[in-house]
Amino acid sequence: MLFQVLLNFVRFLQFCPNADKGEKEVVPVAGLFSGGLDSMILAAALLDQCLDPKYEVDLLNVSFDGANALDRISAKAGIKELKKIAPLRRYKSEARILLVGAGADEQCAGYGRHRTKYRNGSWVALDQEMKLDMQRIWKRNLGRDDRRIADNGKEARFPFLDEDVIKTLLDIPLWEIADLEQPSGKGDKKILRQVAKLLGLPEVAKMPKRAIQFGSTIARESNRKNFGSNRAANQASAGSVRFHTQHETENIISMIPRQTTYC
Repeated sequence: MLFQVLLNFVRFLQFCPNADKGEKEVVPVAGLFSGGLDSMILAAALLDQCLDPKYEVDLLNVSFDGANALDRISAKAGIKELKKIAPLRRYKSEARILLVGAGADEQCAGYGRHRTKYRNGSWVALDQEMKLDMQRIWKRNLGRDDRRIADNGKEARFPFLDEDVIKTLLDIPLWEIADLEQPSGKGDKKILRQVAKLLGLPEVAKMPKRAIQFGSTIARESNRKNFGSNRAANQASAGSVRFHTQHETENIISMIPRQTTYC
């Protein structure tokens, strides 16, 4: 079911009305591409299932350490796997629409903190954390991403945040979406790993999650620029610890508003 609704979204977004001819035309589409699970699913859905082989596709990879960046390595491996299912595809176009994989981790338990919540509070705590993620995703991610993409003359599309995709995932029991008793790369985002296998991507279906700031090495480059080195950045962010006296602690507690409980 999830497989089908994702395909429906991708099929829909590649067309736009042609005002001059009164019909629809195919719009060039690009995707942010790390070679990881989410971006590979979107690329494969577009390449193999939705878009005619004569159309070109941009797969955009960001990294800051040349060929040595982990995201660049996984992207090259991903291209090889995509060519097995779409050998005639060319990867160059003037795309106006950019596919973004936001929402996949939030809805499919892809973050490390999800595993921690599950271990500490079972399915109830995991469900609450994932709901919180979806409630704040617009503030933490979407506005920033949309502004940066628009600043480069592109329009962002978020397949994993399509209403039908969200509704489908909400109708599926959480233990079928993820199995956090299993190790990373197997139980997290279990349902998306199943979709990857349906798309003919067995290798990426086994790939563990890697955050873009580390896979692209942008975190390291930022630390070097702002602090001189990773070690200096870590020391700066660690801060210092100050222990309060008992009297200071009592004063701090007295300033915290008390909650009123109603029976």
